[in-house]
Amino acid sequence: MKKIIALVLVLVFCFGFAACTKTETYTETNTDENGNTTTTTTTTVTQNGQSTTTTETTQTQADDEIIHADIHVINDLGADITGFYITLSDDDSWGDNIIPEDVVIAADQEADGITLNYTEEYSVWDIKLVDADGNEYTFDEIDFTAAPDAEYIVLDFILEDDGRLHMTIG
Repeated sequence: MKKIIALVLVLVFCFGFAACTKTETYTETNTDENGNTTTTTTTTVTQNGQSTTTTETTQTQADDEIIHADIHVINDLGADITGFYITLSDDDSWGDNIIPEDVVIAADQEADGITLNYTEEYSVWDIKLVDADGNEYTFDEIDFTAAPDAEYIVLDFILEDDGRLHMTIG
């Protein structure tokens, strides 16, 4: 009986050892002259003699390079704004409406609560407004670095008497 128990323990030990997993992780971080950081993490997992290696690279811009701008919208369209989309000018998609579904920026009203994070390198944006009637208005290649205050940007959307819409940035 002792021999059987010893044999079982030896087999359990051998099979358990064969199924062991070894993980090795190597991380390298580099920072360029502008303070931007690139981190590369390489992980190798070895199990039962088989190795799998994965590599993940993350790039982070320096915090002092990122401008956090609060956007103040003045609605002089003459209609409620139900959609506000903003995207980099070279993007092909508008993305999501940044006005919550149950919120409107009423005609002749002002609104805060929109924050835009940008850098001088990525400061040219396109804006699309949608009014309560479904009309869409687009403004292309808006350069936010042209605003007098880079951290508090006022966008005034104005419908002229002749039906033209324009936007002022201040």
